[in-house]
Amino acid sequence: MSNVFTRSLLDGIYPGISAEYELEGSSFKYFKLKDNSSKNDVVIQSFKHFNNNDTQIIIIDSIKSGIGRNSENDFYQIVMKPILNKLEISHLYLKTDNSHSIADFAQKLDINSNYTISFLSGDTSISELINNLPQRIHSPSRTIEIIPIPMGSANALANSLDLTDPIQAFDLFLQKSHQISQFPLYKIIFPNGKETIFFIIFSMAFHANLLHLCTLDEHYSKLGVERFRLASDEILKNYNLNLNLKLSIKDLSSPPTIQSNFAYFAILNTPKLEATYIPSPKSNPLNNELHILGYSSALSEEELTTDILKGYNLKKNDDLNGNGILYHAVSSDFDIIVESISNKDSRYMFDTCCDGILDNLNDMITDTHTKPIIKVKFLKSDDLSFNIKIIHK
Repeated sequence: MSNVFTRSLLDGIYPGISAEYELEGSSFKYFKLKDNSSKNDVVIQSFKHFNNNDTQIIIIDSIKSGIGRNSENDFYQIVMKPILNKLEISHLYLKTDNSHSIADFAQKLDINSNYTISFLSGDTSISELINNLPQRIHSPSRTIEIIPIPMGSANALANSLDLTDPIQAFDLFLQKSHQISQFPLYKIIFPNGKETIFFIIFSMAFHANLLHLCTLDEHYSKLGVERFRLASDEILKNYNLNLNLKLSIKDLSSPPTIQSNFAYFAILNTPKLEATYIPSPKSNPLNNELHILGYSSALSEEELTTDILKGYNLKKNDDLNGNGILYHAVSSDFDIIVESISNKDSRYMFDTCCDGILDNLNDMITDTHTKPIIKVKFLKSDDLSFNIKIIHK
């Protein structure tokens, strides 16, 4: 089966432009732009609205996302830049050169300006920008519109919005055939007061251990999305997955408390965590609602593996239930109380993952005599220095 695909760009507007790409596993091996069109001043004039002085177009290219960039798969240089120049669309291009590039850039954004930001990246780059925006001085009067162009390993947000490849996402933006919606955002507040905004997942136990292992272990970090399956085997065989949590939920549609021992615990806003993996089928990244997903530590290794892998066979809106499974929608703030944490426990027991931002609860406990509480907050549109919106199909 061929893994080479061709998509038209500006179809019906500027005929004769297309782009070809090849998939190798989950990664884009190369891109080729095919432009048989001639200059058309009338069409170019119709794109002048992109040069609105009130809104700056920014392209952030996280060049180490996915398998990184090379001369064959550099989507910006091969596809985006020639098309944007052809249409005379002004833009700022930011190529990351270190792990702080996006955070440093975010902190310097002008809260009196509007921005449209295209991310050539995975999900963590978007998180880095949102978590490092200037502090709010007053209610936001300006907007950041975000479009995810999937160039990372998992691309949970883009895949959950059905933006399946970079050409499709770029064309959606160019043709103004997209929709713009409020971007639901949430905040984790750790016991020491550290705050992290998220829009995909907060996890402990299995999933958090998986991200820590895949990110911090050089053996796995060099691989693509396939590393997740390989690292899963190690965790299931060698890790003690038994985390005792109590959830204090204020939502009237929920029981006041849920307590259990979890081998897998996650709070999700997106149905997908990668292109073909749907662990939370009833989630919708455009809805202001989270889903709590937990698998009991009483499940055998085989049962837990089967339940986790079900996500590869589920479809959006499927029911998710069964022995040892907690799956619950929540639409208001709630607390996660860690019932026990001990120096005798292995450190990995208290790993956390928040949209790829990795922490450990041991580092964020201020009072060793009380049970650690992690607060989950639903953010409002005026909680940040900008009104954050998402571009989608």
